[in-house]
Amino acid sequence: MLKLGIVGTGGISQQVVEAAEETNSFQLTRIFSRTEEKAQAFADKFPSDKIRFSTDLEEFFSMDDFDVVYIASPNRLHFEQAQLALLHGKHVIAEKPITSNIRELATLQELAA
Repeated sequence: MLKLGIVGTGGISQQVVEAAEETNSFQLTRIFSRTEEKAQAFADKFPSDKIRFSTDLEEFFSMDDFDVVYIASPNRLHFEQAQLALLHGKHVIAEKPITSNIRELATLQELAA
């Protein structure tokens, strides 16, 4: 079972978590949001007492309670967040577009390799 972290607490994130958990291959364990209130409100949608949250991005990616992160933040943040995830040894699933340009994509590919 892969432990799932989420960046972004919008409707698409909820749909992704629900679908991922239906596969019995993923379990939501950590949420990043800019506010504790939004993170808690998102966590309350799922019946688990194992979900933790972070409001600091560096802290979020340094946690060892998730293996893969789903990034559903504003597009302009995808590269920075995916880069941090890879630097912390996380697998990345990102909403499109993953980057703003080909140079950023090449950087992520090198980190993932």
